[in-house]
Amino acid sequence: MITVVDVPLIHYIKDFCCSFSLTSTPFRDQELYPQVALYQDIEDAVYNDDFLYNKLEDLLESFDDLSEYIESGGETRTFPPQEFELMSFASYKSDPRHKDLTFPPLDVNQHPKAFLIVYIPNQGAHDLSLEINQLYKSLLPKPEDITKRQNIVQRIENIIGGAWNQNYKVKVYGSSANGFGFRDSDMDLAIVAPEYDYPWINKRKESRKQHSIMNMHRLAFILRNSGMINVMPVPNANVPICKFDVLPHRIHCDISVNNLMSSTNTRLLKAYSELDPRVRPFIYAIKEFVKRRNINDASNGSLSSYSYTLMGLWYLMTCDPPVIPNLQNPKDFFEGQCNTEDCNSHTKNMVETEYKHSYIHCNISFHDCFKRTSLKRNGFKEIRYTRNGTFWATRNVAKLDQLLIDFFYYYGTRHNFNRAISIRLNRSMFKRNQWDNQPIAIEDPFITRRNVGTSCHKKELALIKRLFSATAHTLATKRFSFASVCSMLYSDLVKAGSLKMAKMTTLGRCQADRLPIEKAVIISDVPYYYERDMVTDMVMSELSVYGEIESIKRWKLYRKEGSKNYIVNISNFDPFVLLPVTIPSMDQENVSFDVTEYYEIFPNYYN
Repeated sequence: MITVVDVPLIHYIKDFCCSFSLTSTPFRDQELYPQVALYQDIEDAVYNDDFLYNKLEDLLESFDDLSEYIESGGETRTFPPQEFELMSFASYKSDPRHKDLTFPPLDVNQHPKAFLIVYIPNQGAHDLSLEINQLYKSLLPKPEDITKRQNIVQRIENIIGGAWNQNYKVKVYGSSANGFGFRDSDMDLAIVAPEYDYPWINKRKESRKQHSIMNMHRLAFILRNSGMINVMPVPNANVPICKFDVLPHRIHCDISVNNLMSSTNTRLLKAYSELDPRVRPFIYAIKEFVKRRNINDASNGSLSSYSYTLMGLWYLMTCDPPVIPNLQNPKDFFEGQCNTEDCNSHTKNMVETEYKHSYIHCNISFHDCFKRTSLKRNGFKEIRYTRNGTFWATRNVAKLDQLLIDFFYYYGTRHNFNRAISIRLNRSMFKRNQWDNQPIAIEDPFITRRNVGTSCHKKELALIKRLFSATAHTLATKRFSFASVCSMLYSDLVKAGSLKMAKMTTLGRCQADRLPIEKAVIISDVPYYYERDMVTDMVMSELSVYGEIESIKRWKLYRKEGSKNYIVNISNFDPFVLLPVTIPSMDQENVSFDVTEYYEIFPNYYN
């Protein structure tokens, strides 16, 4: 027997609120945030549907009109009551809940007297841990992605082997192999050429030989003739590489020769990723955040994705209690000694590698014998050494959401950036002399002279710290999803976390939200401090079409109450003219200065 449930009208109205929603894009999730629509749109939708109109007629015996029914919440025994509020647009904008982002910002402006309907879901606290786990599963490479990448490796091996008539192997390293790779991650490849892997071989000299596999230009020629696209050799990098894209998948690849240190580094990170089930989702969430906020491009003065991975692992091993152990120096922090015979720490220690055109010795040993277990099985000890392996059990029971919030809070407010981050030592350390002038120092796990964060500029680090701090406070409110925090404007992020907005220049505003310079002057509702020269040049270029203007003596930017536009008042002293120039609101794609109407008012000024 099938029971037919009569769905009340109020639930159709809720769906209409979400369909006709005026809320900005990051706040469209109807289960997390209130949805706002024009009451007139809802009323038209009900009256134009015969089925819904018949339902309304039955209800009008108990209610005066549709608005009274909506405000009652439509309480029934079958369905829980829904919370709705009706208010004017002006009341919505002045409501304290709009200022603290309980009520989200709207995509469009309305007449102050326009009637709005606000649907408020009964959501409770947002489950951030669940969202992060779902994000992690969605970003993981699928079996078909793994197969696709294996085929690419086999294809490159065949190309290299056929060109040099050698049985060279191609190994994968980096994020595609260390357990922290996305479905669309680039591939880092290394050709294993044993005959060139000796310290007495001059690799720079070999790279200039025409037919040597060390010659990146020769390698680029072979790949280009084999159907690869966007092939570009980079022979002068610290590790010479060749960049290319593989068709038809258009997967970007970087290939090098005998890159032993990167392969060892990949195995270390993979070992860390398997020590606790929270490690991978945690690092994935950090990498997704910095990718969406566009603060992971080392070529533009920010930190690389690898730097954030090391920062995340260092936090997990230094928090109290630690989530993961230190695999390079566990004996410094735990009693006992590794007894596993085939552990990597007993087989290889020092190797010679090239760094900045000179050879240095590196200790590449680490414990790959660690296995995850429970505290009960481990005798309520964090670490237990046996002949069959070393067993690790953490006492840290924090959920993913708390770990992520604490990570953002720590690096946003508490970390001392005058000291270097070292996962090798499991602690911060004094900066090396060559790192003193660099705003952040992150020691490479094996090449200890290398600062992984050397690309980061001082202003970029300040931006990262501000974003991390605001994100920690916003996520701690439990009212915002991780996806919305990744896409919010910086000003909204600050307001959502109930923080005080710092004074920012126009360029600072552009950097915080990665906006084009033209859009920095059109973000509404936030008092920014604009850079004089930039605004002056923009205004001058627009006014020049009406005549020659030698200079602008003084200008002031302000916004009238109730207006959606900013006004630039320009004062010239010879002759003295007050010239208003309108800057459109942020829903316009391009900035333009509409001076036509003022040209008609002051025609003599432009002659």
